[in-house]
Amino acid sequence: MDASAIERLIPPEITGDGFTDVIRALARGEELHNVLEIGSSSGGGSTEAFVTGLRDNPHRPTLFCMEISKPRFQALADRYRPDSFVQCYNVSSVGTEAFPTPTDVLEFYHANDTGLNRYPATDVLQWLEQDIAYVRDSGVPADGIARVKADNGIDYFDLVLIDGSEFTGDAELRQVYGAKFILLDDINTYKNYANHARLAADERYTLIYHEPSLRNGCSAFRRVGPAAPAPVWERMKGDPTRGLATDLPIHFFTIVLNGMPFLKYHLDVFQRLPFRWHWHIVEGVATLTKDTAWSVAGGGRIPAHVHRAGRSNDGTSEYLDELKRSHPDNVTIYRKPVGEFWDGKVEMVNAPLGNISEECLLWQIDADELWTGEQFDSARRLFQDNPSRTAAYYWCWFFVGPELVVNSRYCYSQNPRSEWLRAWRFRPGMRWAAHEPPSLGYETSNGSFRDWAKVNPFAHDETEAAGLVFQHYAYATFRQLMFKEDYYGYKNAVSSWIELQGEKRFPAKLGDFFSWVNDNTTVERAAKLGIRPLASGAPTASEWRFAA
Repeated sequence: MDASAIERLIPPEITGDGFTDVIRALARGEELHNVLEIGSSSGGGSTEAFVTGLRDNPHRPTLFCMEISKPRFQALADRYRPDSFVQCYNVSSVGTEAFPTPTDVLEFYHANDTGLNRYPATDVLQWLEQDIAYVRDSGVPADGIARVKADNGIDYFDLVLIDGSEFTGDAELRQVYGAKFILLDDINTYKNYANHARLAADERYTLIYHEPSLRNGCSAFRRVGPAAPAPVWERMKGDPTRGLATDLPIHFFTIVLNGMPFLKYHLDVFQRLPFRWHWHIVEGVATLTKDTAWSVAGGGRIPAHVHRAGRSNDGTSEYLDELKRSHPDNVTIYRKPVGEFWDGKVEMVNAPLGNISEECLLWQIDADELWTGEQFDSARRLFQDNPSRTAAYYWCWFFVGPELVVNSRYCYSQNPRSEWLRAWRFRPGMRWAAHEPPSLGYETSNGSFRDWAKVNPFAHDETEAAGLVFQHYAYATFRQLMFKEDYYGYKNAVSSWIELQGEKRFPAKLGDFFSWVNDNTTVERAAKLGIRPLASGAPTASEWRFAA
């Protein structure tokens, strides 16, 4: 098969058999409102069976036909133009990122004796490559299922037939899970082999038709009970296109110990946001294990003077108590029992996830990371307009003094491989595998962990173009430096920082002052760079002023 084969009209396959009868009977006799056919071709076969049955259905359902091939779509649209209940979409059901990798296909090919084995593996991989190329180059929208849902306000379809590309059935099932009826063609090839097994094993579905010897096999399932989404790995594996375009609340989370003075900045910004938000704040001491175990070798420790019974001793605890009283619907506080430490920072970041029961934008904000409301609004729109994006990286202005900023990139504090990954398109069931660097994801069906930010993130240049560069006051106060010298084992952090504040010649090399900086990172005055600081104050002050 070459790319031109997708352009050719082909004779129908589902016609004059038992599966055709099942389609027609369900379409005619069940209470249906929204029916989806994935892979309608030119409108014969299964499409004709759907239309014939639906014409007699008293509930007047709508049939959504999805076909990527432009010539086939044109024939489809022409054929059913007189039928107003048939809506035809020239789209790909899912994007190229939802296709399996060649390795995935080869592993399936060698592990299972299916209809696919009638062809050489090289041919199968060539089909995969050609399908991906057609989606990429044809110019048709690549979010078909999500588009149909969004256009028509559909959460769950009543009846779905999955019979599209050989390689997208897996991703398609995850987007239609919860449908009242799910019909599968080609259950003895890659397309629906795993889908049939998953539905057969799911107690929420019962098998109502199964004919494994008809062509490449086919089956039909009826949902038992109310609609419900698939297990988390079912919904997400290879499926970033199931977007959140209509409503995307932001759940902010902050882990904090002694977050003053910067912690007080955020609430005023959040309160002006024109969309739903919630702030999860996890307070307390994290033991030097897991992500931060590296600091022990350099002398990192947790001296008694940095906390009070495992919590803050700079006014943070009292401020959080007041936030909880004054904003009970928007703020949740997480703490260990008095005297207990968190088992590393990864336990802290996982603490709020069980309380987030909706799909949302999950945003990490350290106490000293300052954003504007306009930036949050712009970032949210980026995710809404690009439902396949799973996370976002950002640059920051990294303050190493009240008025000093790192002005170089691809260096300390500006490492694009991990800094600064701050926002994720979150779905319930995800968890943190690590905090430094952050790794949010989920368990796949085979037990491996999939890092969500590695699927399809916004890159630094994309977020910077949207004005999304935040201000990070990481080394702005005397107390911050005292803590970093103790907790992270940064030798002579306080004295070297004081020396940097007294420097007169800029730009200056940061490594000449901070012994733990081993590259060519440079520092300049914020005013020289045209930066308008969002916070200002003296290094020893307990209260800072914040820009309106």
